[in-house]
Amino acid sequence: MSNSKKRTILTPADLLLAALALVSAAGADAQQRLQIDHSSGREIVNEWDFGFREIAAIDHQKGLIYVVDASEPLGVMAFSLDDGALVGVYGGTEGEGPGELQHMVAVAAASDGVLVSDHARVNHWSLAGDLAGVWRPGPSIPSICNLMDEPTVPLQGGVLRRNADGTDVVLGTVKDRNIVVGENMSAAIAAARLVMASHMACIGDVAYVLDEHLTGYSLDGRTFAVPIPAELAERSQQIREAVRNSQGGGVRYPYTGLFDDGNGNLVVTLWPSDVAGAVIAPETGCHSILLDTEPQRASRRLAGIYRDSVVVFGNQTDVQMIDGKRTTVSYAGEAFMIALRPLRPAGGEPCPAP
Repeated sequence: MSNSKKRTILTPADLLLAALALVSAAGADAQQRLQIDHSSGREIVNEWDFGFREIAAIDHQKGLIYVVDASEPLGVMAFSLDDGALVGVYGGTEGEGPGELQHMVAVAAASDGVLVSDHARVNHWSLAGDLAGVWRPGPSIPSICNLMDEPTVPLQGGVLRRNADGTDVVLGTVKDRNIVVGENMSAAIAAARLVMASHMACIGDVAYVLDEHLTGYSLDGRTFAVPIPAELAERSQQIREAVRNSQGGGVRYPYTGLFDDGNGNLVVTLWPSDVAGAVIAPETGCHSILLDTEPQRASRRLAGIYRDSVVVFGNQTDVQMIDGKRTTVSYAGEAFMIALRPLRPAGGEPCPAP
């Protein structure tokens, strides 16, 4: 009997995979911490007549932000991020006809305009104000993004994209594009709630979906997980448990948004907290943590990153006497101000350039 030991021989492909794994693991650690500076920056819009809702999208190439105002709940306003000028208003009519909506749930920038959606359809408006197209994807729509110039919506286990020829394509492991399935009724309800709480962002040929996890779906058929930074995931869980304990089993998904930063990175935002979110390089997992030393739960919301600043919605507040005490009351969901607040380095090193 031979006493020789079996040797493992690594091929060049094995070595390459091992090197990529090490790079990915190293990138998963936070490289930098960035603190929001609420004392500086500039205000894009600051008018008490506005009541902006928590629906927004940034067009980095054109320097525009699309928002929804309470006075125009079915229309989208486009403001310049450079000077605050109102560029245009798109939609605004209630109904079932072309260009009309029943509700406003999602907005995404398109190469030549903006995509706006209710729970049943997606309207495509050109910057000139013309209706360029209407898409009825079928499933209820919680969010939307622009995947290589075509609208895309999330499904259970994947995404649905409209092709340029008018056909639809499913990416991911979707069991049924028209319904949410589960092992039993309670599991199906929980899955449906998760889908309806999801957020989307598209970068290049990949659509990213954020629910409890962050997943990428590529046009070439790849499906891959993007790690959510442990510090952010832990704070999300803490918020979720606090809501569950205070509401006797209530459910909240604390992630409030998923955006692209215009530089190939994803921005995840959290319900107002000292850990406000993270900027993540999706291919490597390298990330920076966003810190907020003044998290005002009811009067501020983060709506993404533009250049070197976070976009902050400031809600209306009022001082009232409640139980004999002067109390600041915030009108959550209706912001009168949109501001750019710079991010200041607060430790660590930035992620390496791609």
